[in-house]
Amino acid sequence: MMEKQINIDVDQVLASSIRRKLVQNSPVSAGCCIFRVPNTLRKHNEQLFEPTFISIGPYHRDIQKFQFTEKIKLWYLDCLIARAPTPETSLECFIKSIRANVKSCLECYGEEVLKLTNDEFVEIMVIDGCFIIEFFRRNANIVPKSMDDPLFKMPWVRKVLVTDFLLLENQLPWFVLECLFNLTETSHDEERRPLSQLAYDYFHWNAFKTEMIEVNQRLQNKHLLDLLRNIILRGSEDPQEKDNAESFFRNLIAYEQCDRSLNDGVIAYAAFLDNLINSSEDLDLVSTPKGNYNLLLEHGGRVCFLQQALQ
Repeated sequence: MMEKQINIDVDQVLASSIRRKLVQNSPVSAGCCIFRVPNTLRKHNEQLFEPTFISIGPYHRDIQKFQFTEKIKLWYLDCLIARAPTPETSLECFIKSIRANVKSCLECYGEEVLKLTNDEFVEIMVIDGCFIIEFFRRNANIVPKSMDDPLFKMPWVRKVLVTDFLLLENQLPWFVLECLFNLTETSHDEERRPLSQLAYDYFHWNAFKTEMIEVNQRLQNKHLLDLLRNIILRGSEDPQEKDNAESFFRNLIAYEQCDRSLNDGVIAYAAFLDNLINSSEDLDLVSTPKGNYNLLLEHGGRVCFLQQALQ
């Protein structure tokens, strides 16, 4: 009898232990749109999904190699506050506005950001968000560029910065960018360009090099990568991005494979080209002045990264 009682007690202890570990909510929010790329998708070339120059958002924030660009972010934030384009341009206003939406911000990311305190997370959103909008304004000459700004002074930065801005793991929620943008927008005529247009203008000149378009302001964007996807899938832009083509397409494909709310527009496009093009000779047959598909070729004229990306 005593032995049976002991067994019951042990079972109850184990049951209590398991009960404490139970998770009442899904580890991925329905609103999640900024994902860690799964190992099955990154196995062919992990470097195509990880930033090399600048970390945006919480996923890569603690890596030592980004200390230089972390200082640039803080310098940009200081310049923005010192310029004070609006009465709302203050750290207190930025923090208050982001903190009011912190739950929605957290839901955009995977479970691991829950390891951060709310203050740590809000700090990342404010510093990185202000950096991005200040950078786009400098790029558009709305804000004068400093002669000692390394992001515009050193030509090699252009390629790596464009690549890092369009990584799935390196995104900020669009509403964070828009919130900070609106808090710091002036009434000057030359600055009355929407955030989506400023962002597109930057990628247009530094990546796509095609005819300039006016961005449809009715697009519902989730982040910068989603903005470019929306523009491409609506036929507003031919995907002629060359320098960073493989990284760009792989991250778009990973995004569609992680977010079930999206259709498979980019995946379908990639699958179509994968079936159509098997050699440089095939490429010559389908290339047109408007649609330059050379971005899909690897060394030796082999179209293979699409096959890997779709596996």
